[in-house]
Amino acid sequence: MSEKLVPKRQYTDEFKVEAISLAESVGQHEAARRLGVPVATLGNWSRRSRSAKN
Repeated sequence: MSEKLVPKRQYTDEFKVEAISLAESVGQHEAARRLGVPVATLGNWSRRSRSAKN
């Protein structure tokens, strides 16, 4: 089987903040679907944001 390599994407800090805000209002899965971002990636951003605030 051939592997399909997904290119590594880089997101701006502004995009991450907006994505976290959207996730808080509509939920992580829906926000990830709307933005085309993996759910795990959005979860990582949210977790890092929460730990940075503490």
